[in-house]
Amino acid sequence: MEGLIGKIEKRIADSERNLGLDWRFSYSNVVVIGEKRVRVEVTSAEIYEALKSVHPIEMHVTSDTGTRVSLETTEGAAIEIVLLRPPEGHRLWVVSSVADMRRSPDHASELVNQGIMGEVFEGLKKQDDWHLCRTKEGYLGWVRSWYLEEAESSAIDSYDSRRNRMVKASIAYIYSSPSSSSLPVSDAVAGTCIVSVGRLGDFEEVLLPVSRRGFVKGEDIETYKKQRKPDRSRLIERARRFIGIQYLWGGTSSKGFDCSGFVKRVFGMEGVELPRDSDMQAQVGTLVPLEDIGRAAKGDLLFFGEKGSVTHVALYTGGGRFIHSYGEVKMGSLDEDDPEYDEKLARSLLFARKIL
Repeated sequence: MEGLIGKIEKRIADSERNLGLDWRFSYSNVVVIGEKRVRVEVTSAEIYEALKSVHPIEMHVTSDTGTRVSLETTEGAAIEIVLLRPPEGHRLWVVSSVADMRRSPDHASELVNQGIMGEVFEGLKKQDDWHLCRTKEGYLGWVRSWYLEEAESSAIDSYDSRRNRMVKASIAYIYSSPSSSSLPVSDAVAGTCIVSVGRLGDFEEVLLPVSRRGFVKGEDIETYKKQRKPDRSRLIERARRFIGIQYLWGGTSSKGFDCSGFVKRVFGMEGVELPRDSDMQAQVGTLVPLEDIGRAAKGDLLFFGEKGSVTHVALYTGGGRFIHSYGEVKMGSLDEDDPEYDEKLARSLLFARKIL
C-alpha cells in the first residue's frame, strides 16, 4: 500500500507542478480507510482526471460518476477518487464582519485570507466545525463554521441584487435601533456592501445577510453601485483613510491588512477585483519596467522583491511616494530627500503595473 500511496502522491505533485497550482488553489487528501482501501480527495478537475491513470497497466476503472471514480488494482486494492464539489444550489455566506480563512482546520494554523460580511464561498468539505472553502477567485482555505451560514444560491443572489450601500468607514457599527447608545447587532468593515431600506435621522435602516436588521450611521456608508467607474484620486483617498491600521499577515480587512490584502481591498472598493496575493497581482495590468519607472502614475502598483521574486506591493500616490501595509498602513517614498524615504524598499523595487 505504501508504494501505491507514493504513486498517488507523486501524480498529484507532478500534476500540480505542470498546472502551476500550489496549496492556494489545489487541495488533496490521501487516506487509508482499510487494509486495501484508499480514499483520495481533490479539488482540481484536472488532477482528478490525471489520477484515473496512476498506473494504467496495474489497475482498471470499476465505476465513474464524473466526480467519483473507483479503481481496482491487480493486487485487489481499491482506490476511491473524489472530486470535491459544493452542494448544488447552495453556498456559504459570510455573516460575521470578518471571517478568517486558515491554511488548515486549526486556529493555530496560518491565516491566509479573510472574507467580509456578505461575501460568498463555495463549501467543498466539512470537517468537524470547519469548512474547506473556495473563494470566487479560486483561493482555498479553512473557515470556522460560526462565521458562515449555508444559504440557497437564489437567496444570496436576491440579496446581492438589492445591495445599495457600502461601508466606507474602517469600522461601522450596526445598532438595534437608530441610536448609538442602543445594543449593537454587528460591526462591519470597509467595503462591506449591504441593503438600505430607509433613513431615520442620522441613521439608515439596513438589512444584513440571513434576515438580520439594524441601523447604521449615514456618515459611515456611501451609495453602492455594482457597475461603477474606478477613479484614481478616489482610490488614493480610500487608501489614506486606512493609515495607522496595523499589519496582519493574511489580513484583507480594515481590522488588519497584509500588503496585498490592503491593495486588494482598496481596489475592490472601486469595483476592481484583484487577485489575493502580490505575486498574482504582479501579473495583472500593464507592465512598467524599472528603467521606465518614471512613467508610473498615481493609482499604479509598485512591486518589490529579490532576484525577480515579488514579496511586497504598494500603491503609488505620485511624486515618488506610495502607501502600503508594512508594519502598519503608512506612507513611504523612493525619494532620498523625502523624510519617509525607505532605503530597503527603494533598493528592492522591481517594476510597476498599471491597473486602471
